[in-house]
Amino acid sequence: MFYIISVVILLGLIYFLKFWGLIVATVLLVAYLLYVLIIIMDTKIRQKKQSCTDKSQQIQLFKQVSIAVLTMVIVVVASYFLVSSSLNVSNILGIPAIIVALTITAAATLVPDAVISVVNARKGSWDDAISNVIGSNIFDILVGPGLPQSQGRFCSVCIQRLSAIQFFCR
Repeated sequence: MFYIISVVILLGLIYFLKFWGLIVATVLLVAYLLYVLIIIMDTKIRQKKQSCTDKSQQIQLFKQVSIAVLTMVIVVVASYFLVSSSLNVSNILGIPAIIVALTITAAATLVPDAVISVVNARKGSWDDAISNVIGSNIFDILVGPGLPQSQGRFCSVCIQRLSAIQFFCR
């Protein structure tokens, strides 16, 4: 259901707004945060229904958030090297960068999700396989366009303010 909502949000923003800025980035990122909060609340409700008394089966929020943050840092570093390597391949082979971006980079970002889904499906954990695909697509739809937009606007505002400060300090 949230997948359909995220697609509708993205298509609505594309159709109605010709200029993407900080507002669009904020809408996309808030929609993703709402999705994550709904998942957390649903997990807590299911835990209460199951009334887990075994401490090892309960979700430890701090540990899970720490793992998520560490994983995001690793993804950022790996993404940097993926993009720089893709640009090097583009320059060496004389292929336009957009072709490399649409093939090599797209495949490199989809392969890990596909491997995880196949492994879960072979184990018989169909719910995990499907939720991985849907969750990955929701992330790609909402955070993929939203985060770069917010970073670009934030950086341009910082640069403008620094320029103004340097102007007045002369």
